[in-house]
Amino acid sequence: MKLVFCADMAVTGANEALFIKGDVETVTDKGILDYLRSFDYRIINVEMALTDTNEPIVKCGPNIKASKAAIKGVKAFDPSLALLSNNHVLDFGEAGFNDTMDVLRASKIPFIGGGKNLAEAKIPYIFEKDGKKVGIYNCGEHEFTIATETSGGANPYDPLESFDHISDLKSKCDYVVVIYHGGKEHYRYPSPEVQKRCRKMIDKGADAVICQHSHCIGCFEDYKCGKIIYGQGNFVFVENLNEEAWKTSLIVGVTVEDGLSFEYYPICMSEVGARSATKEESEEILGNFFKRSEEIKTPGVIGQKYADFAATMIEGYLRKMQRVYNKDDGYDMEMITAMYNYFTCEAHLEVVAEGLKNIFRNEKPYWNYKDGEIAFKL
Repeated sequence: MKLVFCADMAVTGANEALFIKGDVETVTDKGILDYLRSFDYRIINVEMALTDTNEPIVKCGPNIKASKAAIKGVKAFDPSLALLSNNHVLDFGEAGFNDTMDVLRASKIPFIGGGKNLAEAKIPYIFEKDGKKVGIYNCGEHEFTIATETSGGANPYDPLESFDHISDLKSKCDYVVVIYHGGKEHYRYPSPEVQKRCRKMIDKGADAVICQHSHCIGCFEDYKCGKIIYGQGNFVFVENLNEEAWKTSLIVGVTVEDGLSFEYYPICMSEVGARSATKEESEEILGNFFKRSEEIKTPGVIGQKYADFAATMIEGYLRKMQRVYNKDDGYDMEMITAMYNYFTCEAHLEVVAEGLKNIFRNEKPYWNYKDGEIAFKL
C-alpha cells in the first residue's frame, strides 16, 4: 500500500480561476501530478472554506475561502481523503463549514478532522489494501475553528482525549498515521511541547506523526519505532512568497510493507501554485532538512533553539498586550481577539511562556521587602 501526504492547500485570488476550471496542470506541473498518481491514496489538507457566503468570523489572521465552484480543482487532484482539522476551515462560520462538507461529499471526497460536532470531528479514517489496514487521525491546535459538543468545526488536539483516540485506532489497524496541525508558523524546529506531544502519540500507538501548519519544512525524528516529521511546508498556498521559509515544501510518500518507509518529494511555491524542485534545489532542500534532523539529536538543542526563538518574539507579544485596554477608550477588541488567541492556542501560549521565562532568567527578579515591590538584579 502506498499513501502520499500533501500539506496545506488554500485557494486564493492567484489561482481560484484555475481551480474553478479544474486546471491543476497549470496550478502544479506534470512532475507533481505524476508523482501523486503513482500512489494508491492521496491525502490533502484542505485549509480553507469552500463557500459562497461572505460572512467571516472574527479571528486573528486572514479569513480564507474559495467559491464552492473551486471544488473542481480540488477534485482534479483525485484526493482519497481530505483533512479538515486546521485553523481556516471555519473562517466563514458554520454556514461556510457546512458548505465545505457538502461540496466534498457531493464530489465523493471523504474527509476527517472536522464534523458537525465534536463527536463527528474526531472520527478517523481507515485505508485497507492487501490485508493491511492504515488508520489516519487528524487533530489540530486551538485557533478559532474548533468543534464543540453542539457546533461544527475542527477536531482539537486534547491531551485528555487525543491519545485515547490514537490508541483506539491502533487497536483496529496495523499502522496509524497522525496528522497534527500545530506548532509555530515559520519555525523550522519542534518546540519542546510539540516534541513531547508527538512522542506521546508514538507511545500511544502512532507509527508516524506528520506536523503541518508551520508553512515551512522543518526536520524529522526517528523515535522508538516511529517517525515524526516536524513541518512539511505547504502544498498549494500562494501567500507570503517573500517569506523565505514559505518558498519550499515536501510531499511525503509512505510505503506500507513490513513497516513504513518514507520518501520526500521537494517542491517550490510558484506564482499560481507549486512546481517540482530542480535537481539542484532538491539537493539543497533535502540537505538542509537532514541537517536540521541531525541537529536535534543533540540533547538540549531543541530547548535552546526554542528559547532563542521565543526571545525574538516576546517583545511583539508584550507590545500588543499593552494595547488591550486603556481607561479613556476601554477595550481594544482587535487586541482582545489577539489575546484570546495567544492564551488559548497552544503554539502562541508556549512562545509567550518561554519568552517570559527568558526575561526572568536574564533580569533575575526578586522581592524588595523594604519598598514592597518587585525589583531586578542587574
